[in-house]
Amino acid sequence: MRKLLVFVTLIALPFAANCAVHQDAAPSPSGPAEAALSLKMSASPDSLFQDGNQLSRIAVSAFDSAGHAIAANVRLSVSPFNFGTLSAGTITTRADANNPVVVTYIPPAANTGSGRTVTIQAAVIGSDASGASSNQVSVFVNPSAAIASTAPTASFAITPALVTTGHAATFDGSGSCGGQLVGGACTSTSALTNFTWNFGDNTTAVGSIVGHTYVANGNFTVTLTVTNDQGRQATMSQLVSVSTVAVPTADFVFSPNTIHIGDVVNFNAAASKAASGHNIVRYDWNFGDGTTTTTTSPTATNKYATTNTFKATLTITDDVGQTATKEVDVTVQ
Repeated sequence: MRKLLVFVTLIALPFAANCAVHQDAAPSPSGPAEAALSLKMSASPDSLFQDGNQLSRIAVSAFDSAGHAIAANVRLSVSPFNFGTLSAGTITTRADANNPVVVTYIPPAANTGSGRTVTIQAAVIGSDASGASSNQVSVFVNPSAAIASTAPTASFAITPALVTTGHAATFDGSGSCGGQLVGGACTSTSALTNFTWNFGDNTTAVGSIVGHTYVANGNFTVTLTVTNDQGRQATMSQLVSVSTVAVPTADFVFSPNTIHIGDVVNFNAAASKAASGHNIVRYDWNFGDGTTTTTTSPTATNKYATTNTFKATLTITDDVGQTATKEVDVTVQ
């Protein structure tokens, strides 16, 4: 949130006797009456939602004509009149420029009206009022109807779909949106500023796309929390079942048995096996003569251009990312 800061010297406002007094201390305002006093104010944040929880911190300091921080009695008020509450109606500033007095402003309960700018006004009161100043800061208040439209949407995918113990899985939250989805699409101009993961096994991570390895079998609830540039948050959770899966076994044969230069050699890995309930999704072949290929079916072919004994190698990958390798000598006459 941006922080609004103003510093001006103006005319004095009259004293309002019906304001309650809340002071950190009650020293007499310092500085001669004829010297102009000025007020310095800031509001952080300067934009709020009327959700009953958000507040702005209003910091106030007073300075004499030489720019030295002084103790001065100051009255605070809200405009429009009584639109929200202040934690104090009057304060006494501190003679410390680095330590302003802070009061809180809380907007009224949520409503369905339009957003509005609220002004927090401050004026010096007491014996120095005739030579003092007033000042103000503004806070923009959004109605409750604006809250839902600015809330982000959390979404993530996990690969592989079957997570196994001891093998890294990828958690991808890039499908999240800085606002609400419209027709399944993210059209919001709000940016996501933070992605926080809780993997349900007492570990966490930060980032839109992260990797995580579970060290034990079990069911774990993974939760992603996203925050947008307006400070709004959203979460999504998925249950992940983590189990141990037996590694696959690689095997293959080739034909014909007698191979000459230029012959088509057929390789068949149908004998390779994945664990029960799982599948082999990739076959990586290296025929030993500098030729390689990758297939999703168990068969492949190659032609050898020279005589030699070549070491053909097959690496298979199952649907949880586990691999196995088999090597066979192929003699070309």
